[in-house]
Amino acid sequence: MHVSNKKKTVVIVGIWLASLGVALHPIMDVGFPESATMFSIPILIVGAALLIGSHFVSEKEKK
Repeated sequence: MHVSNKKKTVVIVGIWLASLGVALHPIMDVGFPESATMFSIPILIVGAALLIGSHFVSEKEKK
């Protein structure tokens, strides 16, 4: 199975955004300011959407 560079990029960005959203969540209490923690859920949702959407990213096959 060949994985395209575009798909790898979308997966990597999705993983980083999802992990950042989890790290910013107030339950983790990492020490981020309150203004940063309000973006945790939207960042987590965007990261999860990219991970789900990466399944549908494809490149044209070269013949």
